[in-house]
Amino acid sequence: IQQYAYFRLMSYTGLRRGEILALEWQDIDFQKKRLTVNKSIGYDSLDGSGNLYLKGTKTVASNRTISVDTTTLEIMTEYRKALTNNSGNEPVWPKKFNKKTKWMAANIPEIWLLDMRKDEHADDDLKRVSLHGLRHTHATVLFEQAMLNNQQIPIKAVQKRLGHANVNVTMEIYTHMTDTENDVINSFLENGIE
Repeated sequence: IQQYAYFRLMSYTGLRRGEILALEWQDIDFQKKRLTVNKSIGYDSLDGSGNLYLKGTKTVASNRTISVDTTTLEIMTEYRKALTNNSGNEPVWPKKFNKKTKWMAANIPEIWLLDMRKDEHADDDLKRVSLHGLRHTHATVLFEQAMLNNQQIPIKAVQKRLGHANVNVTMEIYTHMTDTENDVINSFLENGIE
């Protein structure tokens, strides 16, 4: 349940790895279906200790409150029930192997991904996506679903959701998505518009 909850939340919110690891239960408002991002996990590699510590978000724009869908919140509720320490100021992703901190080591989700890829039941057709790639996938899916449903998501809304300091970063993701738009247009041309 921990891995499922982690990847579901990451995929459906587009949070950065440090942001998701820094979450405390008080940051998730289950009634209002909102999640507040106001901190991140840092990794002290300069002194060789490898200590994790709380720090501010990447940019001022990274401090944000975003909506969370009902299904993701239901999964998070089930995951929370499985934890022994799940009060408001406890980390959503508590430590595993690192006794020096209360937060899960930043490499654990990457290990989960590697293990999933090695699983004999894994789907070979699935594209290999990094943790950061899930963030871009989130943005791309938002744009694609809006387009396929004849709607538009303002680029500024996606910029705020992802916590990008400037819209140019968001535009790069959107520009990449135009290949999908071209495929949809080509499909219309090939098959006719119904």
